[in-house]
Amino acid sequence: MGRSDGDARRAQLLDAALHAVSERGIVGLRIKDIAEAAGVATGTVHYHFKDLDDLLIAVHEEAIDRFVGARQEMIAALPDARDKIAALIDTGVPENDDDVLVVALYDLNALVRRSAVHRTMTRALTEQQVTLYATTVEIGTAQGHFSPSAAASDIAANAVALEDAYGLYIINAAGRFSADRARHLMRTHLAEALSCPAITIDPEESPA
Repeated sequence: MGRSDGDARRAQLLDAALHAVSERGIVGLRIKDIAEAAGVATGTVHYHFKDLDDLLIAVHEEAIDRFVGARQEMIAALPDARDKIAALIDTGVPENDDDVLVVALYDLNALVRRSAVHRTMTRALTEQQVTLYATTVEIGTAQGHFSPSAAASDIAANAVALEDAYGLYIINAAGRFSADRARHLMRTHLAEALSCPAITIDPEESPA
């Protein structure tokens, strides 16, 4: 099996793991469940992942790529901090309750107290997201767009906490709490915290 084939198989197994966690939960999850979800033998899973914990660590890494790496790259291309903060808000919550990566992340919290690795990775994900927001607040302040009502780190911590809370609402509410509602509430909060009413305007509705 070539490197590209191996990467593709690993990605397939990771996707199967996400769906298995979403459907079955973390408690009692077995390699066999993931193999069945992927339509492969258990030996194939073990070939690419040492054990179940190794596979779940890959789930954490996928989350860091999406919620930190991809967002960092996205806002790096936006010179105006107001656009940066809006982009962070828009990508910080799941679109709906079908987002298997977010569902898996909430389920992985069950492992935090008994696994030092999962505890460290969960903290790292949170801290790196806080840093994204805090850096953006500092840039916006330097640009003269923001007048923060508190320390950048505190505003950033609140923003990430809101992402986590609203994400949980979206995942658990089965359509009764929308991503659009969460984003609106976050924009309203940050507009006040940063004394920047422009944040409440959706980028698609902004004047050219």
